[in-house]
Amino acid sequence: YDFSINSKGIIAYIINDELYIQDIHGNNKSKLLDSDTPISMPRWSPDGKYIVYLEGWLGYPAHLVEDFHLAEIYKIDIDTKDTLRLKNNDVMENFPSWKPIA
Repeated sequence: YDFSINSKGIIAYIINDELYIQDIHGNNKSKLLDSDTPISMPRWSPDGKYIVYLEGWLGYPAHLVEDFHLAEIYKIDIDTKDTLRLKNNDVMENFPSWKPIA
């Protein structure tokens, strides 16, 4: 499992390329995203409104995957479930994070 916990005790986690959130007691489970490609490394924004994550392949050989694309960084709004690709290049992205609020 890959997960991240925000300051309010809400866990974001990924199982089988689906992104979920729930409280630390296991209540209020909600699916935010179901992807056709691998997703990983969810990270909460400092304000708790967004989660960044990787979507795409990490290290798989392109000839083994029909719809191959390198991992890119996406952001999802937890209220609207709108997603936005933050990076789009030919470099595999890794370890998304947020800059702390000063």
